[in-house]
Amino acid sequence: MQTKPLRHVVVAGFIILCSVFCLPAFAQGTAFTYQGRLNNNGAPANGSYDFAFSLFANRTGGAALAGPVTNAAVTVTNGLFTTLVDFGGVFNGTSNWLQLAVSTNAVNAYSPLTPRQQITPTPYALYSAGAATAATAVTATGVPAAGIGPGTANINISGNAATATTAATAGLAATATTAASATSATTAASANTSVSAAFAGTATNLVGLLPDAQLSSNIARLNGMNTFIGTNLFSNPLIATNPANQIYGTFTGSGAGLANLSSVSLAPASITASMLAPDAVTMLGTPANGPTNAVNVSTNGGVGVGTGTTQPTAGLQIANVVTQTVLTAQFSVTDGQAGWTNLSSPVSCIINGNVLAVGSLYGLTLADLTIPSSPVILAQLVNGVGTFTNIIQLDGLAWAGSNLVAAAYESSAVTIIGCTNPSSP
Repeated sequence: MQTKPLRHVVVAGFIILCSVFCLPAFAQGTAFTYQGRLNNNGAPANGSYDFAFSLFANRTGGAALAGPVTNAAVTVTNGLFTTLVDFGGVFNGTSNWLQLAVSTNAVNAYSPLTPRQQITPTPYALYSAGAATAATAVTATGVPAAGIGPGTANINISGNAATATTAATAGLAATATTAASATSATTAASANTSVSAAFAGTATNLVGLLPDAQLSSNIARLNGMNTFIGTNLFSNPLIATNPANQIYGTFTGSGAGLANLSSVSLAPASITASMLAPDAVTMLGTPANGPTNAVNVSTNGGVGVGTGTTQPTAGLQIANVVTQTVLTAQFSVTDGQAGWTNLSSPVSCIINGNVLAVGSLYGLTLADLTIPSSPVILAQLVNGVGTFTNIIQLDGLAWAGSNLVAAAYESSAVTIIGCTNPSSP
């Protein structure tokens, strides 16, 4: 049935709140009953009307906490009507006001009704809200720890349990015998079962040993092989007693206390002179059963050869030794032997690579020393033969690349000889 548009509406009503203890056999919802009286143009209304309910925390102004909840086609008889309103679980004990708006059925033109109506509790609801002890409550949500006395209650608690035998989902279990999934356990000294929990905070009073399987894979094991990929700082001495220990990297420090370090373990040329202290080298010996302390270097830079452990008394001190090195000749020849005909009174010589130049009284000899024990004559230049007329008594010889500079004393002349081909200068 559709009624005529509203011209002047007055509504008065009261709310019947269901306040019943939560018993196991009766599941309670969040809806409540609203009964009111509606006047239209000063007379009791009749017909179908649409009502919109909103919940506010203030008498005037502010944003709605819930709603609008619209109930359409509510029957009004002689001004009286009854309807259910469900805002969900929004009531938490604070003061609230109900805002109504009414519209002729299906017109969707709501007229707000003022003032807002405060929602007040029934007497038994007052008792339930302020009850300090729930003597026979099967379920008590949000009860603080102080409100639960000591005992042996076998209950599921959401919140804090001061002394609970079983706290399946307790946020804080002070002395719980069993804490199956407690967020944190402050004290579990008398626990009879193993705790399987996701702990938030610290485990200050955690008693007992955790098996390796419960530890993170990022934790080092005493009896396992561990690979450290980060930077590790050991403030105390590192003692590695296993001979198989291997430590790689760059080492810094003084090396104090380093012992049993064999030179075999050092990479070739890994220690240079610049890495040694000024007085680090004091004595040098020879390997393969040779004489020890063959060279002794003093702290002031003196060098002693053959002085043993005695500090040298001069910048360079060479002591007499029983065994002396005997030099042997690789090759020896005199003028006129084996084709060597230009070695009369040799006065100078010089080597460039494997080419030997010998200046004599009457000329110059060039020889190949690739095999020192068997040199090969390359050329013998005699003064007055060919173009060489100023090479008598060559006292001075010098190489300039492939050119030989020859200074002749008797000829009082300098001759530059091209030796690109030493066999044909």
